[in-house]
Amino acid sequence: MLIDLDTLEKSFVRPSSPGLQPINNDKDEEIPEYNGLDFDIDSVDEELEPIISISEGIKFHKARDFEKAWKCFDLQAENQNSVGKYWKAHYLWEGFAGQKDKLTALTLFKEAADDNVVDAQFRYACALLDKDLKLKHKINPKDAVKYLRLAADNGSGPAQFQIGEAYLKGRLGYEQDVEIATI
Repeated sequence: MLIDLDTLEKSFVRPSSPGLQPINNDKDEEIPEYNGLDFDIDSVDEELEPIISISEGIKFHKARDFEKAWKCFDLQAENQNSVGKYWKAHYLWEGFAGQKDKLTALTLFKEAADDNVVDAQFRYACALLDKDLKLKHKINPKDAVKYLRLAADNGSGPAQFQIGEAYLKGRLGYEQDVEIATI
């Protein structure tokens, strides 16, 4: 039955696009010219602007060329690059290049943190502890501790320091323990 269906399909069903039909080399037919849209491949290259790499964006940031760095990080984030999301969030949090939007930054920090960007894990934890955000929005402090611990476990020196200080002073839900704090 499958053979019969295959034979019928080949006999009566034609591909929807004539350009996708196989060329039958048994016949002496010329390939017809395409008289459709005028498409100039060279003009496309001129119109497309390449996306700047993250490493180039960081170089722009270090050189304090915040506009070029922002352009890089914004496009990288739009293309779902986790490190690009982290840097875009950083720019939105700090207000580099004229944009400042802590709520959007918080969302981007979390997305990058969940994609295992260690710096994003630390910054997200710190952002959750921000006084302004805590007053305006319901933020679970346990989330801050969770991401701080995650960053520390992934090798973030600043996160490890913050957890040590939390043990030393008995903050963030950690009981005061000088011995653990000094490890």
